[in-house]
Amino acid sequence: MKLSPEYIEFEDFPAFASFLYENELIGIAQMANPIQDKNGKVLIQENAKLKGGMISKLETMHGQYEPIFHIKITFELVERLKSRFIESIYTRLDKDSVEDMISMLFNSETERTISYKGVIEHSLRDSFIVISSYRLWREKKKYFSYSIESALLSMGIAYSVEMPIKYLHRYAFLAGLFMDLALSENEYWKIPLQRDAQMMQLADFSSSLGRKIGLPSFVQEAIRRHWIPGMYWGGGGPEELELDMERISDHPFKLFQDKEIKEPEVEPELVEYLIEILKIVRFLKETMKKVPDNENTSKTILTMFAYNLEKKIFKEEIAEPFIKKFKTYEAIIDRMRAIAKIEKQCQYPPAAWAYPKPQATQVLCKNNVESCPFYERGWDLKIVSQ
Repeated sequence: MKLSPEYIEFEDFPAFASFLYENELIGIAQMANPIQDKNGKVLIQENAKLKGGMISKLETMHGQYEPIFHIKITFELVERLKSRFIESIYTRLDKDSVEDMISMLFNSETERTISYKGVIEHSLRDSFIVISSYRLWREKKKYFSYSIESALLSMGIAYSVEMPIKYLHRYAFLAGLFMDLALSENEYWKIPLQRDAQMMQLADFSSSLGRKIGLPSFVQEAIRRHWIPGMYWGGGGPEELELDMERISDHPFKLFQDKEIKEPEVEPELVEYLIEILKIVRFLKETMKKVPDNENTSKTILTMFAYNLEKKIFKEEIAEPFIKKFKTYEAIIDRMRAIAKIEKQCQYPPAAWAYPKPQATQVLCKNNVESCPFYERGWDLKIVSQ
């Protein structure tokens, strides 16, 4: 399955027929190209709506025609495909768990859930975006589940801010959904990013792909600029990720040209809010990859976020309302913020290290700076992890 601005391409009959039947497109789908036998006789005309008999006829004529099928992108096709994958987004939204971060952001009040679904529905209006989302849902299900979580976190953070910025929720969802689009064709999304260079490369390439599927320019900009300097460490892995489209001959967006779209009128502050929201999502997602997946995962991630909030890595006007959503962890969050304040008093940063977090009982000097006025001699400790 390959995508272009005018059609969806299949290069073999079984995949073509399966697509039509599994999406109940018989009588709806139209051909963007005529199907001819090897003598030039037209078997199915261009723009013809596909009937069951036509498909059966093609099946019996295997080898007698060139198996290149272009299904025309129409409004009816787009709406049908949207209905196929959007339920997976709603299912994740409706998940109810006291330990799930997304569940805590979106409470279970029915009327609120319905309004959230309306925002998601309106976010997915552009045909390129819908077709691209469908393809990810159909062929890259695990990655699509990963991107749904990013989208819902992004939209949830936007709702927690409660700023009167038009379209903030809608475009926060879209930006989160496609912020890692460059990772859809590989396995990099499963592992933490290790270097700033990798994050810059990912952000830039995802933004470029966003242009091809029709994301507004301000969403592209937010994706390109959301990386957090100095957050990615570990030293493992390659200096750069293999994300060059020119070296990926079968990339699904290979047929796309940069799409000209009619830009909506938005407030100047929108892009800056989207950038800050994506920074929070990036921190949460990368941290999720590093901590054990258990009943304390959300608590661990949120306390780490609160700690970095106090370090001024995130803008308070966006991060503060988000963290206040999680009343369950208020005490431990306050403790982490107090620890960060103490560490910031260090006169030789970043030598001060409260240990053990989050129930710290002492502040260690990692660099053993004996001239520091706060220094008290004790026994040497070897710091093996931060």
